[in-house]
Amino acid sequence: GNEIPGLTLNGAQVVITATCSTELAGNPVATIVIDCPKPKTDLAFRIGQNIYTSVLNIRCNDVWRCDVADQDPATAGSMTEWYAGAYVSPNPKKLDSKMQVRCVPEGTLVTLPTSSKIADGDTSGQAGNSGQDFSIEFIQDTEFDDPVLHGGHVYHIVVTFTAYITA
Repeated sequence: GNEIPGLTLNGAQVVITATCSTELAGNPVATIVIDCPKPKTDLAFRIGQNIYTSVLNIRCNDVWRCDVADQDPATAGSMTEWYAGAYVSPNPKKLDSKMQVRCVPEGTLVTLPTSSKIADGDTSGQAGNSGQDFSIEFIQDTEFDDPVLHGGHVYHIVVTFTAYITA
């Protein structure tokens, strides 16, 4: 406490004190952090099903959900002809099959472009500040009528993961 100069009483120093207390209470701010799967720009598709696997990491201190989508109307869920940093226009070539994304632990399979839940959870599945890792598969079927691109042209798509707190 804070001391106040005292008095002298019968030769003895008497100290007068004042004391106060402060009560504190609070709650963590709901926070979510997402680390997307690593990009892969050198895929070589074989005829049939092609799977690229990577890791999605989510750290959250509340109940959460993660959606996956292809948000670009130029691709609309299909890998689309790309050259020099942009989609070819007009009339780009597209792979016939829409890309699918699967969260392996949860078994959730999403066909793009639709924005749909790929995973959800809460603090119970996390490893402290390391969060929770999810194995994510990007699945692209190719067929003989999907033409090979030449001259630096490739098939390209941007897959967007959106995580948010649901509590």
